Amino acid sequence: MKTHTFWLMGLPSSGKTTLASAVRDEFELTHLDSDEMRKFLTPSPMFAQGEREFVYRGIIYTCHQLNKNGINVIISATANLEKYRDLASEMLTNLKWIHIECPIEICEKRDDKKLYVKSREGLFTTVPIKIIGQNDEHISKHYKEVDVFEYPEKVDFSINTATLGLIESTNVLREYIKKILTVN
Repeated sequence: MKTHTFWLMGLPSSGKTTLASAVRDEFELTHLDSDEMRKFLTPSPMFAQGEREFVYRGIIYTCHQLNKNGINVIISATANLEKYRDLASEMLTNLKWIHIECPIEICEKRDDKKLYVKSREGLFTTVPIKIIGQNDEHISKHYKEVDVFEYPEKVDFSINTATLGLIESTNVLREYIKKILTVN
Protein backbone atom coordinates (compact mmCIF):
# COMPACT_ATOMS: atom_id res chain seq x y z
CA MET A 1 0.00 0.00 0.00
CA LYS A 2 1.26 3.49 -0.89
CA THR A 3 2.04 6.04 1.76
CA HIS A 4 0.84 9.60 1.35
CA THR A 5 1.79 13.04 2.56
CA PHE A 6 -0.70 15.88 2.78
CA TRP A 7 1.07 19.26 3.10
CA LEU A 8 -1.12 22.12 4.31
CA MET A 9 0.55 25.38 3.31
CA GLY A 10 -0.47 29.01 3.57
CA LEU A 11 0.10 32.22 5.46
CA PRO A 12 0.77 32.07 9.21
CA SER A 13 -2.53 31.77 11.14
CA SER A 14 -4.49 30.70 8.05
CA GLY A 15 -5.66 27.52 9.81
CA LYS A 16 -3.09 24.89 8.77
CA THR A 17 -2.37 23.42 12.21
CA THR A 18 -6.00 23.58 13.33
CA LEU A 19 -7.16 21.63 10.26
CA ALA A 20 -4.33 19.09 10.43
CA SER A 21 -5.07 18.48 14.12
CA ALA A 22 -8.76 18.02 13.34
CA VAL A 23 -8.24 15.15 10.88
CA ARG A 24 -4.99 13.42 11.86
CA ASP A 25 -6.42 10.87 14.30
CA GLU A 26 -9.32 9.87 12.07
CA PHE A 27 -6.93 8.89 9.27
CA GLU A 28 -4.04 7.74 11.49
CA LEU A 29 -1.76 10.44 10.06
CA THR A 30 1.44 11.46 11.78
CA HIS A 31 1.30 15.23 12.13
CA LEU A 32 4.49 17.22 11.52
CA ASP A 33 3.92 20.84 12.49
CA SER A 34 6.54 23.45 11.62
CA ASP A 35 6.05 25.33 14.89
CA GLU A 36 6.65 22.17 16.92
CA MET A 37 9.63 21.13 14.80
CA ARG A 38 11.08 24.66 15.06
CA LYS A 39 10.80 24.60 18.89
CA PHE A 40 12.86 21.43 18.94
CA LEU A 41 15.37 22.26 16.20
CA THR A 42 15.84 25.95 17.02
CA PRO A 43 14.74 26.58 20.64
CA SER A 44 15.13 30.36 20.28
CA PRO A 45 13.72 30.95 16.79
CA MET A 46 14.47 34.18 14.96
CA PHE A 47 12.68 33.07 11.76
CA ALA A 48 15.74 33.84 9.63
CA GLN A 49 16.00 32.33 6.15
CA GLY A 50 18.83 29.95 7.05
CA GLU A 51 16.93 28.79 10.09
CA ARG A 52 13.74 28.34 8.07
CA GLU A 53 15.57 26.27 5.46
CA PHE A 54 17.06 24.09 8.22
CA VAL A 55 13.59 23.47 9.68
CA TYR A 56 12.07 22.67 6.27
CA ARG A 57 14.87 20.23 5.48
CA GLY A 58 14.20 18.57 8.84
CA ILE A 59 10.47 18.30 8.15
CA ILE A 60 11.03 16.89 4.66
CA TYR A 61 13.62 14.36 5.79
CA THR A 62 11.50 13.22 8.75
CA CYS A 63 8.49 12.84 6.47
CA HIS A 64 10.57 10.88 3.95
CA GLN A 65 11.67 8.46 6.67
CA LEU A 66 8.12 8.04 7.98
CA ASN A 67 6.83 7.38 4.44
CA LYS A 68 9.59 4.78 3.89
CA ASN A 69 8.27 2.99 6.96
CA GLY A 70 4.69 2.95 5.69
CA ILE A 71 3.41 5.92 7.69
CA ASN A 72 1.06 8.51 6.19
CA VAL A 73 1.85 12.09 7.18
CA ILE A 74 0.08 15.43 7.37
CA ILE A 75 2.29 18.53 7.50
CA SER A 76 1.25 21.99 8.60
CA ALA A 77 3.92 24.43 7.48
CA THR A 78 3.85 27.71 5.61
CA ALA A 79 6.11 26.49 2.74
CA ASN A 80 6.46 30.11 1.70
CA LEU A 81 9.04 29.64 -1.05
CA GLU A 82 8.89 27.58 -4.21
CA LYS A 83 12.35 26.17 -3.45
CA TYR A 84 11.00 24.48 -0.29
CA ARG A 85 8.05 23.10 -2.21
CA ASP A 86 10.37 21.87 -4.99
CA LEU A 87 12.62 20.09 -2.50
CA ALA A 88 9.63 18.40 -0.88
CA SER A 89 8.25 17.37 -4.27
CA GLU A 90 11.61 15.84 -5.18
CA MET A 91 11.96 13.91 -1.91
CA LEU A 92 8.41 12.79 -1.21
CA THR A 93 6.25 10.50 -3.29
CA ASN A 94 2.46 10.75 -3.25
CA LEU A 95 2.67 14.30 -1.94
CA LYS A 96 -0.49 16.38 -2.08
CA TRP A 97 -0.19 20.15 -1.76
CA ILE A 98 -3.20 21.69 -0.02
CA HIS A 99 -3.28 25.48 -0.04
CA ILE A 100 -5.05 26.97 2.96
CA GLU A 101 -6.15 30.32 1.59
CA CYS A 102 -6.96 33.20 3.89
CA PRO A 103 -6.51 36.97 3.51
CA ILE A 104 -3.85 38.62 5.65
CA GLU A 105 -6.43 40.74 7.49
CA ILE A 106 -8.13 37.61 8.85
CA CYS A 107 -4.81 35.88 9.60
CA GLU A 108 -3.83 38.92 11.68
CA LYS A 109 -7.00 38.56 13.78
CA ARG A 110 -6.35 34.84 14.36
CA ASP A 111 -2.68 35.32 15.26
CA ASP A 112 -2.39 33.83 18.75
CA LYS A 113 1.43 33.60 18.44
CA LYS A 114 1.65 37.38 17.87
CA LEU A 115 3.86 36.96 14.77
CA TYR A 116 2.02 39.71 12.94
CA VAL A 117 2.20 42.09 15.93
CA LYS A 118 5.93 41.42 16.38
CA SER A 119 6.44 41.91 12.67
CA ARG A 120 4.55 45.23 12.72
CA GLU A 121 6.74 46.34 15.62
CA GLY A 122 9.87 45.40 13.67
CA LEU A 123 10.86 42.64 16.13
CA PHE A 124 10.57 39.96 13.44
CA THR A 125 11.48 41.00 9.91
CA THR A 126 11.27 37.62 8.23
CA VAL A 127 7.64 36.60 8.74
CA PRO A 128 6.54 35.32 5.29
CA ILE A 129 3.36 37.28 4.66
CA LYS A 130 3.93 39.42 1.56
CA ILE A 131 2.16 37.92 -1.45
CA ILE A 132 3.46 40.01 -4.33
CA GLY A 133 0.62 41.48 -6.35
CA GLN A 134 -2.02 40.54 -3.78
CA ASN A 135 -1.43 42.26 -0.45
CA ASP A 136 1.26 44.82 -1.33
CA GLU A 137 -0.76 47.84 -0.22
CA HIS A 138 -1.67 46.31 3.15
CA ILE A 139 1.96 45.32 3.76
CA SER A 140 3.33 48.76 2.85
CA LYS A 141 0.79 50.46 5.17
CA HIS A 142 1.32 48.28 8.23
CA TYR A 143 4.74 46.62 8.08
CA LYS A 144 8.34 47.75 7.84
CA GLU A 145 10.02 44.59 6.60
CA VAL A 146 8.63 41.10 5.96
CA ASP A 147 9.47 38.07 3.86
CA VAL A 148 7.69 36.91 0.75
CA PHE A 149 5.15 34.15 0.52
CA GLU A 150 5.41 33.01 -3.10
CA TYR A 151 1.86 32.29 -4.15
CA PRO A 152 1.73 28.59 -5.08
CA GLU A 153 1.10 27.88 -8.75
CA LYS A 154 0.91 24.09 -8.34
CA VAL A 155 -1.58 22.86 -5.78
CA ASP A 156 -3.64 19.71 -5.63
CA PHE A 157 -6.42 21.18 -3.51
CA SER A 158 -7.41 24.50 -1.89
CA ILE A 159 -9.52 25.40 1.10
CA ASN A 160 -10.51 29.00 1.80
CA THR A 161 -10.78 29.28 5.57
CA ALA A 162 -12.05 32.85 5.29
CA THR A 163 -15.24 31.78 3.51
CA LEU A 164 -15.69 28.40 5.21
CA GLY A 165 -16.01 27.96 8.96
CA LEU A 166 -13.92 25.48 10.91
CA ILE A 167 -16.43 22.64 10.65
CA GLU A 168 -16.94 23.18 6.92
CA SER A 169 -13.20 23.48 6.27
CA THR A 170 -12.54 20.32 8.29
CA ASN A 171 -15.23 18.42 6.40
CA VAL A 172 -13.84 19.52 3.03
CA LEU A 173 -10.34 18.42 4.05
CA ARG A 174 -11.68 15.16 5.49
CA GLU A 175 -13.46 14.31 2.23
CA TYR A 176 -10.38 15.10 0.15
CA ILE A 177 -8.09 12.94 2.29
CA LYS A 178 -10.64 10.13 2.35
CA LYS A 179 -10.86 10.19 -1.44
CA ILE A 180 -7.06 10.04 -1.84
CA LEU A 181 -6.58 7.26 0.72
CA THR A 182 -9.41 5.08 -0.61
CA VAL A 183 -8.39 5.42 -4.27
CA ASN A 184 -4.81 4.46 -3.49
